[in-house]
Order: sequence, then structure tokens, then C-alpha cells
Amino acid sequence: MRLLPIPNRPMNTFYAYVNIHDPLVAWEAAIGRYCSADDLERDRVFSLSLRQFALFRRYASIGQATSQIRNELRLEALRAKRYAHLPSRLRGVFVFESLEDAQAAAKRWDGGHFDPSFLSEIEMVPSRSARLDSEWITFNLATENDPSWMDHYWRGEVSGTNPLTEVVCSGVGAILNKELRERAYRKVMEHFPKAVPLLSVACVAFYLGFTRVAQVVPYLLAAGPKVRGVHLLNMNDLRNESPLFAALPQYKDPWPPLARPWDGVIQVPDLSGSWFELEVSELSTLVAEVSVPPPADESVLDRIRSVHAARH
Repeated sequence: MRLLPIPNRPMNTFYAYVNIHDPLVAWEAAIGRYCSADDLERDRVFSLSLRQFALFRRYASIGQATSQIRNELRLEALRAKRYAHLPSRLRGVFVFESLEDAQAAAKRWDGGHFDPSFLSEIEMVPSRSARLDSEWITFNLATENDPSWMDHYWRGEVSGTNPLTEVVCSGVGAILNKELRERAYRKVMEHFPKAVPLLSVACVAFYLGFTRVAQVVPYLLAAGPKVRGVHLLNMNDLRNESPLFAALPQYKDPWPPLARPWDGVIQVPDLSGSWFELEVSELSTLVAEVSVPPPADESVLDRIRSVHAARH
């Protein structure tokens, strides 16, 4: 299944690993949606990305900030201060430009997330993108090395003689691996059977161009002395006056292939097993530990700023 084309905007094809073992990811993958968190801001919705949500969840589970967590937050602080025109690692999505790059990443990183069965073509038109050498991340993110590497990374410079380019994007794309989507759909059926009617509607709606229907929106909720990592589902396009209902009869594709008897009640999936809780003081300590490193080369940074200013 492909997302309906956007007029006058040719689609680009990328590749990405979509880890459907995570229930939040499985829900989105079953729908076919691959969306950055910052894309939601166009509708005045603030969301953490699934990756950012997982980062804070990990911090909550281990009770301390690892070098990897601190460096991810430093990278984001540095981007916001000096490279704000680039998409965020914490709020964007990651893709590869070619199948060869994606396969090389799996061999080089050898992590469970990069299971070949998770690999899919992704069709999207990024609103922003940045081509970056992941080798800076591979060799520095989990260390306390001289932080000047962070500027080199955001400038798109190459690290060493064997670069591996990944692209950080803002926007919404379609997951084209139908077998992967069906596996994700079956996972939802197994764990949240009463939410399958909603999932079916969301699958059809996404194909028809209603890209927000039942979208997982993770966020941080203040609760007294604690901060909770929770989520909601974007149900705006399911209101009575929504044009979605008039569009549904246009759909003729056999997807989704599986369904459950429906009693007329729409239920959302219970994804609370992925929620977490932090003390406000813990979060404050984590933020206080993060500082923006001095520029590796201020003159180069000034040139980058002037080029970007000229383009706008």
C-alpha cells in the first residue's frame, strides 16, 4: 500500500528499520505511518518522538544518566543553539538513502533493532533533512570524549575513511513493507484485540491521506513532584463533522486483511505498560548536567550561518 501522492511533490524512497517489538511502534507500523514528532507541530500538537520517549523511559528505569543519554541531550542543545535549521535527532526520524547503506548499518552496528526482518522502504517527502555521518555517533556517543566532535557531526563532515551516511528527516512517510505491517497488525490483534476496529479505520484513513488518525502522541505530564511519560491517541479526524467519513467509501484496497467482529464500540489500545515516572528533581538534575560544548571552529560556524541566512 502506498500513501496517496502529494500534488507537485515527488515522493522519495528511503530505507529504515522499524522495531515492531515495541508496542507503540507496532501500532504505528500497522497503520503504515513513519512520522517525526516535529511534524505534529504544524497542527499545534507537541509530542515527544517515540525515540525520545524511549530515551527518557530508559533513564527512568536505570535511575542514572549514561554518557549516551547525556550526549544525546547535548547534541540536541547544540543543534537548537547553532544548527536550528536542521531536524532534531530526538524529534525527527532516521532513514538511509539506499538499501546498501541500510544493510551496512546492520552489519556495522549489530544491534537487535537492526534485524533484517524490520527493514522497510519508506516513501516520504521530508520537510527538512540532514545527511550526517553516523560514525561520529558510533565512536563518540557512549563516551566522554572531547565534545568538539558534535559540531563536526552537525556540519555533515565525514569521520574517518569509512563513513556511513544516515539521514535525519522531518515529515511523514509511508512504510511500504506490507509483510512487516501485517506482522505489526497481528501483534496489535494479539495484545489489544478490542482496539482492532480503530486500527482498521486508521489504516484506511492513512491511505486516503488522513495522516493523523489514531496517531500515538507521547508526552511528559506534570503530576505534582513527578513527571510522567504517557501518551494519547490523536482522534481529531474521528469527530462527527470530519471529512474522513465521506472519504471512506473511496477505499477499494483489500488491506487490512484481518478483522475482528465489532460490537460498535471503538476502544483505544492500552499502551500504559510503556509509561514511566520521574521525580521532577531527577529531570532537573539531568538537564543541569547538559551543557553546550564550545564550537570546534567558530569561523566555520559563522560561514554556515551566513549561507543559511542567504537562503532564507
